[in-house]
Amino acid sequence: MIWASMVEMKEITLEQFRRMGMRRTAVSSNGQEALEILKRLRLDRPVLIQGASRGLQVSLSRRIGKAFRDVEMRVDKKGKNRNIALLKKG
Repeated sequence: MIWASMVEMKEITLEQFRRMGMRRTAVSSNGQEALEILKRLRLDRPVLIQGASRGLQVSLSRRIGKAFRDVEMRVDKKGKNRNIALLKKG
């Protein structure tokens, strides 16, 4: 593929670069909540989250897979209700 025909590149100064706004990565409310939960975990102190949504479960499992490898997650699903147990291993 030839990308040059689709975009136009132009050099700018460092001043112009620094004036441009930085885009923050969009994090959903479930993602923010999952991050807060994972940051508060203590070693060998299990935590139970009752009535968690599927979205929170997905956010937790993605965060655990990427950055919190020392956290173990177990899910007990009954109907639409989910209980999620988290344990930070030492």
